[in-house]
Amino acid sequence: MAQPETGNQTLYFARCLAFLERKSKELYGEHFRLHGEDYPLLEKLLACITGNEVIAGRQGLSLRKGILLSGPIGCGKTSLMTLLRLLLLPPQERYRVKSCREVSFEFQKEGMR
Repeated sequence: MAQPETGNQTLYFARCLAFLERKSKELYGEHFRLHGEDYPLLEKLLACITGNEVIAGRQGLSLRKGILLSGPIGCGKTSLMTLLRLLLLPPQERYRVKSCREVSFEFQKEGMR
């Protein structure tokens, strides 16, 4: 999804939400929904994955850092990150989604390189 021009941040966020809502129904079924109380988090995540300096600055985020999501099992962390990666074009710029379990097993096996 193209980066917004200055002043079009609200429209950009609304378009991203509409896209994510549509894709979530395709991937996870009609029961899946993005809740309004999650919109502030979604805006931050969108800023990070798209590299949007305007939104990141407004949110007080550094784009030089990574993302760590935490929450109880089944709360939607992996589903959300899987959806968000669909916004990145071209596909080769997309990131991989790994669970904490996967990361910890890799670290156990390979250690720090």
